Amino acid sequence: CALMGMWSLEHVSNICAERLNRSDIATKITLIIIFNIISSFGIYIGRFLRLHTAYIFMEPSWVFRQLATMWNAKMVMFVILIFLVQVTVWGSMEIYRLALNKAK
Repeated sequence: CALMGMWSLEHVSNICAERLNRSDIATKITLIIIFNIISSFGIYIGRFLRLHTAYIFMEPSWVFRQLATMWNAKMVMFVILIFLVQVTVWGSMEIYRLALNKAK
């Protein structure tokens, strides 16, 4: 599952970089960091707030209240921890991929 997620992250960041007409490594890494931060917030929202997309349409004011009041030190620490795990997995896979390409 993690392999497919990292492949998807790589693929989406490459497509976004192409659309921005920026193919440099800094743009790619910046996009990966942004996507990982957003997904870390999404994991927190889904895991602890139990918000689903349907609630945005059924109870939008409740959803916005939940999002406005979720900010605390534990939430920030969780998001940072998940972000670090995701970036570590991506970085490890990137290093492995580069090592395989050098071996060829």
